[in-house]
Amino acid sequence: MTVQWNLDDLETIACDICNNNEGKKVMVRPDGLQVLECLNCDLAYINPRPKSALVSRLYSREYYLDRDNQDRKGFGYAEYLSPESVDPLIWLAQDRYALLVKHINIKDKKILEIGCATGEFCKVASDAGAQVIGCDYSKDAIEMAHSRYPQIRFIAGELKELDFPPESFDMIVAFEVIEHILHPKEWMVRLSRLLRVGGQLILSTPNYDFGRSVGVENWIGFKRSFEHLYFFSVESIRRMVIGSNLTLLAYYTSTDGMMDPSLKQPASLLIMRRAIGLLLRKLGILSSARKIRRELGLGTKRVWINEGNEHSLFIFLEKRKPASVDLLQDEKQRNTYGDRKSPILFAELQSD
Repeated sequence: MTVQWNLDDLETIACDICNNNEGKKVMVRPDGLQVLECLNCDLAYINPRPKSALVSRLYSREYYLDRDNQDRKGFGYAEYLSPESVDPLIWLAQDRYALLVKHINIKDKKILEIGCATGEFCKVASDAGAQVIGCDYSKDAIEMAHSRYPQIRFIAGELKELDFPPESFDMIVAFEVIEHILHPKEWMVRLSRLLRVGGQLILSTPNYDFGRSVGVENWIGFKRSFEHLYFFSVESIRRMVIGSNLTLLAYYTSTDGMMDPSLKQPASLLIMRRAIGLLLRKLGILSSARKIRRELGLGTKRVWINEGNEHSLFIFLEKRKPASVDLLQDEKQRNTYGDRKSPILFAELQSD
């Protein structure tokens, strides 16, 4: 592992959910950064962590290009911008879509994707009849999304820079994003404001509960993707959405996420698979090989377990009316029917 941080690059923070400064040490990652777990709310996070200016620089063009670059080992995603990446990214988007539509019909829905990268889920959702807008922090990723899917609107920038009025969307999706966000609780409140009442927020993130169950030293969530700042469990998500008018509807988990070769696959097999992939890429037939593997159904489809405890966590949240709005609505209805006692009842409820 080549990435190590200077003390001047780091800042100390409190828990983003409850602002508690006390946490127990979970481990030190291979990049030298410490993971703490809040004693109050179950949130695990990097502390101290890289300062915000350094975090933003992680998402350069190289983030989407070359995970084998030794100077960036452990960061980023492999070859998002290459032509060979399109089919696997579409298949991943289709798997997510298949789970999503078990709960929600997206036809004619207005959908915002945060962290859309090169736009493959936007493409799948648009083909299914949704009105989609994709947003990503990376200008390079958005340029590629525009090039691949010119019929879809894409925007480069952070969530706080988006100029959408409140309640603009029926659904917001953010796959593998929340763990990157500097202030996730504030981010969730912003997302809630953009959703109409009854709208859904769909998140995916690595599952910290699974990491604890297999042992943090074995969990891949701590062994790579060193740009991740937070590690969420279902319970920490529940706590985070308090006050945002969001409520948990359902969650699913999928795939293993073990790191210790003795627990799942031999290290030699993992190395061999990687070497075969590199060879097929050099021969120019990687994309064709992936298509054949997909068509044969050789382990390319995820199995999602309802309320399971596997590595990947997929969460459905819904925006509800604030309690005060519900009470006001009830008050209007009671006045319509001539209930003269309702103002007193409303005042009593407000004072509780």
